[in-house]
Amino acid sequence: VLGEADEIFQGRNPCLTVVDGHSFAILHLSPQAGRDATTWGGSFLDLLEQGIRFQDVACDGARGIRSGMEQAELSVPLRPDLFHLLREAGGLMRSLERQAYKAIEQADKVHRAKQEANMPKRRRGRQLKVETSLAEAQAHQQQTINRYDWFVWLHSEIRQALEPWTCTDMLVSTQQTRETIQTAIALLKELGDANINAYAKKLAKHEDELLAPLVWLEQQLAPHRQSLDSGMEAAIIWAYRHWEELEKSGIENPCEGFPSELRPVIEAFWQALSTFHRSSSLAESIHSWIRPYLQAHRGMPDWLMPLLQLYWNHHTFQRGKRKGNTPLSLAGLDDIPTWSQVLDSLLGESAVESQAA
Repeated sequence: VLGEADEIFQGRNPCLTVVDGHSFAILHLSPQAGRDATTWGGSFLDLLEQGIRFQDVACDGARGIRSGMEQAELSVPLRPDLFHLLREAGGLMRSLERQAYKAIEQADKVHRAKQEANMPKRRRGRQLKVETSLAEAQAHQQQTINRYDWFVWLHSEIRQALEPWTCTDMLVSTQQTRETIQTAIALLKELGDANINAYAKKLAKHEDELLAPLVWLEQQLAPHRQSLDSGMEAAIIWAYRHWEELEKSGIENPCEGFPSELRPVIEAFWQALSTFHRSSSLAESIHSWIRPYLQAHRGMPDWLMPLLQLYWNHHTFQRGKRKGNTPLSLAGLDDIPTWSQVLDSLLGESAVESQAA
């Protein structure tokens, strides 16, 4: 499975959620008394004993989860959630935008004050008072606008560089991506803002972690790319990106339309791209679904989390790319009972037990 791990709290009670990033099946949902390395390590060991094998685990910066993986000796790649690492940029953008608008208002105020001072007849009301000259206000205005524009552009360049493919549907070069990020970080530090500088240092600290999924993808596909020209590689990646539309048009096999000798190469591309993983967003989506139940029960009763896990894994998706499937069927399991069959089985056992009593 493509592991996604995250913590949810109700009051001070923690719960570790582990989700399969491919099937959206909940693998673990159990409240515990603590969130230390030993507790979460035991949870990961339970999953291993159940036969679950992780390809990798994506999570945010929670130390307990990381330490728990180490305690369980879970020898798989750790994928720090990409969007947790980059979302700080959103707050910085809003802050820089507010600074720019404030500088614009100040420059406008200084301009109006200068106009009033040069008027032959003074207007009624309190006179505008400013502490800077018009030239200084306009220079500060331009500086804040430029800082905002530069930050937005540099962040977009970093975000684009971290995509697994280019705008021409070619696999990215991790070396070029590294150079782009390093250049962007250096330029961020030159913008002269303490918060931006701190953000740039954080990106530099996590540079290897940001690049790790791209390095893995490049290594996985390196043997298969040797026999491909750029046009064929672009066609394969394009087909992968637009597979849902191609399926709707009646194409059932990813190899359809390609030369038969490329079948192993196309299957290798499909496998690698489908397991390219760097987000824990599905675990967080599960938390959004769980939260109202925790609020309604004002806590985590022992029976609630197992019941929610049971329901989720057997329910049928009503829309989206998983429509018509259950999480367990997407995980490759056969003969999965429907949710109604699960309820019939549970209620039937209860009825038999009550009659026997």
